[in-house]
Amino acid sequence: MHLLASTSATIEDLAEPIDLRQPPGDVLALSFTDSDLLALAAAWRQGRERLPSLRLARLKDLRHPMSVDLWIDKAARHAKVILVRQLGGLDWWRYGAERLADLARSHGIALALLPGEDQDDPRLAALSTVPALSLRFLATSLPFPPPPPPLPCPVPCCCSTVPFGWPAILRPSMISAPRSARGASRRCRCFSPA
Repeated sequence: MHLLASTSATIEDLAEPIDLRQPPGDVLALSFTDSDLLALAAAWRQGRERLPSLRLARLKDLRHPMSVDLWIDKAARHAKVILVRQLGGLDWWRYGAERLADLARSHGIALALLPGEDQDDPRLAALSTVPALSLRFLATSLPFPPPPPPLPCPVPCCCSTVPFGWPAILRPSMISAPRSARGASRRCRCFSPA
């Protein structure tokens, strides 16, 4: 009889800590798939002169908890919007998702944690700070293209300026407003933090 030596390890145990040295930006987007990040970058380039700054990161570079902590301290805490498409659900990047949720709640950051599959993930939704309608809209928008149908908005001018393929949560009118102004009566409330 032969016994196989085996160990149980999580994804965090298998990764070396790294510092991405990513500069802060208004919008941070993270995904396990390069195609998501490339599509977001291409959409941003189409309207870069009127869009907020965008920083992209691969989740596979943030597998180690120390890497997550360094990235949060250097980049995420300065963001206004953080968009994460998480393949495999919460358990594949639990530490990062939970740390971002704490940060988003304490700093008033719009956080959208999206499942990488075509089904809702209530655990990711519970950690997000944007409304459920916004999460569903974004989940159906990724990967890009095609662009999603427009949502009705009480302030029509703000949502109509979004370039093709660019998710409405990242529109300039939401990003540029002071945090205290979010939810004001004349502001678009489609994607304001809950």
